[in-house]
Amino acid sequence: MANEFPNILDTTLRSAVSEAMAKAALHLSFIKFDPEKIMEESVNIDRQHKLFVQHTAAIKKKADSTKNIWRGDSAQLYAEKITELDARSVEIAKMMAELSQDLANASGIYKKGEEDAKTKAQGLPTEGVFKG
Repeated sequence: MANEFPNILDTTLRSAVSEAMAKAALHLSFIKFDPEKIMEESVNIDRQHKLFVQHTAAIKKKADSTKNIWRGDSAQLYAEKITELDARSVEIAKMMAELSQDLANASGIYKKGEEDAKTKAQGLPTEGVFKG
């Protein structure tokens, strides 16, 4: 029983991470260098990131509120497990935020490239004889 609660937290955290990453992977599989689609996926991942942070904060709060229940070695193991899970959730949240930001940046780069190419194409001559 002493180790059961941290295992439930670990399983819940893993489940939340797996679900968020699966959704992100599903969305990312459809990106074909469309700046609007890339930005949409950036927003979707950011939304998943925010939900992940909210859920892990709720788990941490609940875990912290039950610290006084544990005694002796179990209390130490419980505290170590919660600290470990918290560190992992912070790392995962950071990766999700970075991915969202990277996609937003990529969208901007593609959009600017398209606009630059369009501007240059409009400046090209459209009449006359061209040698190939």
